[in-house]
Amino acid sequence: MEAKEITDIIIQRKIEVAYPKGRKIKVKRFPTSYEIDHKKYLRSKMIEVSELTTHNELEVKLYNKREQDSVKVISGGLHDFNEVIPSGALIDIKMKSADKELAQDINDVVRELSKKYLKPCICYTGRYTINVKIDNADFTEQVANIFYEDFAKEIKKRVEHYGTVGLEETPNNIIENDNKVTPKEKESFWKRLRGKK
Repeated sequence: MEAKEITDIIIQRKIEVAYPKGRKIKVKRFPTSYEIDHKKYLRSKMIEVSELTTHNELEVKLYNKREQDSVKVISGGLHDFNEVIPSGALIDIKMKSADKELAQDINDVVRELSKKYLKPCICYTGRYTINVKIDNADFTEQVANIFYEDFAKEIKKRVEHYGTVGLEETPNNIIENDNKVTPKEKESFWKRLRGKK
């Protein structure tokens, strides 16, 4: 018999992270008409570019997951293989823009705080997401609020010490592709932006 997944969301909030000195972050987006015309990018294919940004956004969700009786992992032939999923606290963190240094700091802070308030945790880090699992421990509303407040303070404190990344490669804080752009192309780009020919 399969049981349904039961979750109790305790906190779901957003944190605005400001980079005081600016930061160059890789972003996936569709090319502009200028890039399609002059750099021959495909209109329908997303490109990865480095953009200068002064902020990032984190969406933090803290919740408890109750134990499931069993989950069907593999099925076939004469046997079904089931796995028991233990109850525990879960933390999902999504970043608006991918930032390796910020992701590493989030990992470190979450590990420290989970040891302090609950138990040691397991972190699964992706490019834009960090999923944390703490088995056989539950967030109470009070612990979740303290955990969230400490997390937000510590992340903001660590971000203040970030240096400016990649600015020396980007004169005049121009947002540009990773490919080298000649000074003549930059000049024509700025003229077109200002409406001059």
